Amino acid sequence: MEKERGIKERKSLLKQVLAIVLADGKIEPSEREFLNDFCVRYGIQASELEEVARYPEKVELVIPVDHETKLADLGELVCAMSVDGEITGGEYGLCKLCATVYGLSERSFEQAMEHYIRKYNLNLNI
Repeated sequence: MEKERGIKERKSLLKQVLAIVLADGKIEPSEREFLNDFCVRYGIQASELEEVARYPEKVELVIPVDHETKLADLGELVCAMSVDGEITGGEYGLCKLCATVYGLSERSFEQAMEHYIRKYNLNLNI
């Protein structure tokens, strides 16, 4: 499914993922690995990753249309902020903002958060 989406949609999600990964001001090895895996799953080339990282303002924000895709994208964002085992206030706030922009309820966001916190035994530092 990931590679079937248009390049605009994939780059838009990558832009959001990068913003969340960078929200704490550093990129941990686990976050680099997540980004690499994300790019493979979404068919994004290394040059495209570099382009989005260098010029995020050039990437148009594309909001998923269907509810299933919104929840899948939210899952990617939650994974991005939690992959290093710690969720900071900046990461949490940015992820919550994305969920709001997607038109998802606060309840949907909180359910996704609870799921990943339990699944990965995360440390929430917000």
